[in-house]
Amino acid sequence: MADRVDFAVLDVTVLRGIPALHVDPLGRLDGVYVCRAGHPLLRKRPLKATDMHAYPLVHSNVSTEHAYPMEDIDPGLTIDDATGSILQSIAVASCRLMYDMVEASDAISIARISQVEERIAQGRMAVLDLPWKARPPCAEFGIACKQERTLPPAARMFIGLIRKRMRAIAKKAVRAHHLASNG
Repeated sequence: MADRVDFAVLDVTVLRGIPALHVDPLGRLDGVYVCRAGHPLLRKRPLKATDMHAYPLVHSNVSTEHAYPMEDIDPGLTIDDATGSILQSIAVASCRLMYDMVEASDAISIARISQVEERIAQGRMAVLDLPWKARPPCAEFGIACKQERTLPPAARMFIGLIRKRMRAIAKKAVRAHHLASNG
């Protein structure tokens, strides 16, 4: 809102209804719970929500609309009085730092599989299945910019590239779901 950026790509759930912003949805992205390879919870059967309480959740700040994926697994979860944001046991500002911390400790996190697939393939991270969760963690991504702002050509071109990448991610997810459903 201070004219420091032309647009932002982010979870737009909380931005709807703000008259000064134009929000253009890109789609919903499902996530997975992740931990380091060899994490003690990977061997725990049956895994219960209370088992998670011994391990910190590391994630960026999120709005209360996104508390569902975290509310029963992070005993350190609090609400920031100033912003209303959810604060995890460990709040960080970047995904890279978040995943580096998960790799180097017993912390757990939430990721889009495309964000961590290389780390998983290299045996550095693993997907943690939480059987009591009825739906996966998700975020609805979109592009937000000021309503009266005319975006420069470079920004419009970059947005086109973002849309192309989001379409590719959606196609890959559909193919993976189809393969999983058909064996």
